[in-house]
Amino acid sequence: MGITKTLFTRMQMTMEREIVICIGTCFCCNKSFMFHPQKVPSYKNVEPICEDCVREANSVRKQKGMTTWPILPGAYEAGILTKKFKSKNDENPV
Repeated sequence: MGITKTLFTRMQMTMEREIVICIGTCFCCNKSFMFHPQKVPSYKNVEPICEDCVREANSVRKQKGMTTWPILPGAYEAGILTKKFKSKNDENPV
């Protein structure tokens, strides 16, 4: 399975902050979803994972006595980046 295509839309707010809207494909189920790139759980910090798949995995992990993966507030929403975020698409925009 290759790296998923992710659509990044940015609106500059200030030199330090910008709003970003990311729409990508879940690494586990291939469902498209919106997420915040600095907060979404991901595989190898590259492949985003949707909330349904994280909750499903956490259910299994909890049953096995393993620690669950955190779902940060705002992980599945458009968001404000607090520092400059360089995406893999910066050099090759979609």
